[in-house]
Amino acid sequence: MMQTYSFLNKNLFKNKVVLVTGGSGQLGLDICKFYLKLGCKVYSLDISCKLSKKKNLKQLTLDVSNKKECKIIINSIIKKEKKIDILVNNAGTSIFSHFIKRTDEELDNVYATNLKGTINMIIEVSKKHKKINKLHIINIGSIYGSCAPDLDMYRKGDRMNSEIYGATKAGIIQLTKYFAKALSNRGTFCNCISPGGIKSNKTQTNKFQKRYIEKLAIKRMATTMDIIFAIYYLSNPANQYVTGQNLIVDGGYSI
Repeated sequence: MMQTYSFLNKNLFKNKVVLVTGGSGQLGLDICKFYLKLGCKVYSLDISCKLSKKKNLKQLTLDVSNKKECKIIINSIIKKEKKIDILVNNAGTSIFSHFIKRTDEELDNVYATNLKGTINMIIEVSKKHKKINKLHIINIGSIYGSCAPDLDMYRKGDRMNSEIYGATKAGIIQLTKYFAKALSNRGTFCNCISPGGIKSNKTQTNKFQKRYIEKLAIKRMATTMDIIFAIYYLSNPANQYVTGQNLIVDGGYSI
């Protein structure tokens, strides 16, 4: 359930144009809803559309790994809105089979979505971005881009974290640093958020959640709002100095 924070400054975000890739996923859905509440014009970009029709919301079908599709979508948004203020690169995928059984197709799919998709979106948005506007790019990484998972937490039937997922998320953290410097003279701020485990009763068993929580300083799994509040901070138009950073939001898992 979405929470309401009275101290959120909606005036700063009013009429900002926001792009959210992976907008139909667990986190993506709530990111879109959050920006809508702030008065933004939101474009949810995903291979499927799951949000109800709302004012100021556009849902467009996009495979971020397809550079041509990214270019067409970005051009159409710029043509209509004349600008993009915030880009949230949230689209991501993983694979849960054992690494011994890893196939080339599995590797290629995770790489193409997580790394290539992030690069495609940053490049295509940057091509159209005008220096007179500030652009905030938020990439969604993972704690497993900075540390290895505790494989002892997983049991048969659990979705075991994969080697390629962590490797691509580490790559996203590095891409953040690279583009923060490469685009700094274009009025662009590029930051990364690395979430820990987000509670999901659809994909996690109660027993797995209990094992995970035992490893946290804050004894609960994250909600989507925990991650969104970090996104709010880094994408806030008032942020004119923080760039190239990876903000870990994991309840103390990695300390």
